[in-house]
Amino acid sequence: MKVFVTGATGFIGSEVVMEDALKYGNRLLMLQDGEIKVNVSGDEKQQLEESDLMEMFES
Repeated sequence: MKVFVTGATGFIGSEVVMEDALKYGNRLLMLQDGEIKVNVSGDEKQQLEESDLMEMFES
């Protein structure tokens, strides 16, 4: 699974561990087949856990 994370300064990394995706940056984008599957930021991102991301991705 590829997780793309953006921050205040823009793109941070391409393939990162979900833990890092949740820890760093102010926005989290998860792509699947070139389409945005998950797009969260702010308080919503701060409260997410890895299990939440997996649930979002699988739905």
